[in-house]
Amino acid sequence: MRHSAGRLAGAGLCLLLAAMLLVLSQSLAIEAENPDEFPGIRDNNAVFVLAAVGLAVLGIGGAVFITRRAGRTALTVVAVLAAVLVVVGAYRIYTLAPMLECSTNSVAREADGSYTCYDR
Repeated sequence: MRHSAGRLAGAGLCLLLAAMLLVLSQSLAIEAENPDEFPGIRDNNAVFVLAAVGLAVLGIGGAVFITRRAGRTALTVVAVLAAVLVVVGAYRIYTLAPMLECSTNSVAREADGSYTCYDR
């Protein structure tokens, strides 16, 4: 029983870290993704957002790996939470994909949702 509780605590920490990294990924690109609220040219943080989402996916995988022997109920709970975080991460990549085409240091979002690359 003691090992199962430890595994759940470790999985919880991994999922918490993954959730925090996904929040960080949102905050890194919020200016470029919302042209109405933040008009103009913004820094291209797409690489940092991609790294944060990648690390979050590793944390999610770690949580599932830790709980693989913790019991069916624990694995189900962790799998459901992991699935929610994976969907959030996939949405972040979906919204980030147009910015990844810019190899420059600045981007501006147009009204139609496309991005224009600028090298300042």
